[in-house]
This record gives sequence, structure tokens and C-alpha cells, in this order.
Amino acid sequence: MAVDTGRLNNSIWACVAAGVRRVQGPERGIEVVQWSIDELWRATRAGEFGLSLHVAVLMRAVLAGKLAAG
Repeated sequence: MAVDTGRLNNSIWACVAAGVRRVQGPERGIEVVQWSIDELWRATRAGEFGLSLHVAVLMRAVLAGKLAAG
């Protein structure tokens, strides 16, 4: 996994948002990427979704029972 040395001494905040839907497009210059849960786990195993802080959020969701392990 790739570490983010710029944030090693900082906290990361995350939440689980169930049942959400997009109501309008993103701001100009922002690309939205959507993956199914299966695609997300595949990308994590392949290292495409490999920033350690992001993977840690997934693991916390699994441990809290909010996300099924892939």
C-alpha cells in the first residue's frame, strides 16, 4: 500500500452513508469514479485503490459491521 507521508501526523474522518443518490454533477475539474462493492474489493486487492488511509477506512467499516469483507 502507498502511504501518504503528508498526513502521517493527522487524523482522517470518514462516515458510512447508506441509501444516498447523486442529485447533480460534480464541480468542474472533478472526476467521479463509481465502483460496486465487488469492484472496490478487486481494485483494493490489485493495488488500484491502495492509499493506506483509504484502505484503513474500508477495514474500519468491516470491523464495525458496516461493510462486508471482500
